[in-house]
Amino acid sequence: MWRKVLLLVGLAATFGGVALRVHNHTRAALSAHEKADAAAMAGMNHGMATGNGTPGVVSGLELKLLSVPAAGDVSMSFQILNQGVPVTEFAENHTKKLHFVLVKTDLSGFQHIHPTMTPDGTWTTSAKLTAGSWRAIADSLPTVGSMSMQMILAADFTVPGVAVTTPLPPAAITATVDGYTVTASGAIGVGHAHNFTLTVTKDGAPVTDIGEYLGAYGHLVAIDTKKLTYNHLHPGRVLEPGVLVGPDVVFQAQLPADSLYRLFFEFNAGGSIHRAEFTMDVFE
Repeated sequence: MWRKVLLLVGLAATFGGVALRVHNHTRAALSAHEKADAAAMAGMNHGMATGNGTPGVVSGLELKLLSVPAAGDVSMSFQILNQGVPVTEFAENHTKKLHFVLVKTDLSGFQHIHPTMTPDGTWTTSAKLTAGSWRAIADSLPTVGSMSMQMILAADFTVPGVAVTTPLPPAAITATVDGYTVTASGAIGVGHAHNFTLTVTKDGAPVTDIGEYLGAYGHLVAIDTKKLTYNHLHPGRVLEPGVLVGPDVVFQAQLPADSLYRLFFEFNAGGSIHRAEFTMDVFE
């Protein structure tokens, strides 16, 4: 029997603190439509990709930052190298050719952004940085030869200045962000997919206008707080263009190992993108 303790923290774009503790919880119910989609989508996460978001060369590929930026609103540039040569072809992945994630080593400052690439394979993006230690993660499908492979590459860097460490917020059950209340239930499995549900309401009423964001009804990034390894999960329900859903966003969710994870849930409601943050202690 799987047993999980779930701590949900910080459902707010400003990293406000909330949490949920659940002991011996049961699996969340799915609609008939979601059950069919979940069966097809079980295990569909970027944890199956090559690489886990820790720095180094993976299958000959490497993320190379071209400069060390200062604090503030800055421009960053980087390349994906194959045996030292910049890769210039990438297959589309969830509507983008590359997803670039920035997060501080204290798991604050999370950003999920989409750089642009020049013909020589140099990617450029703007970012908001503060002094301290950061990890950059490139999630993409680089084309090498005739094959495209899901790759998770990472590089660490330090922004000069006096660093301030941000502690994880305290635990609570729900939180309000931009007038929305998000409530979590269910579990994330280790090695086995479990139903993990995020329910969105507004003024006490179910929100049913949750729409497409980057080719899915939401994105859930999980970063191991100990090793800073990276996983990217999506809801079980397959996206139907133009179809809005809610109030439940149900993930067939699994992570590769017992650990304390920091989760970042991004969803589109009311025509705007919102971010929920979680801390989850996942263990068998």
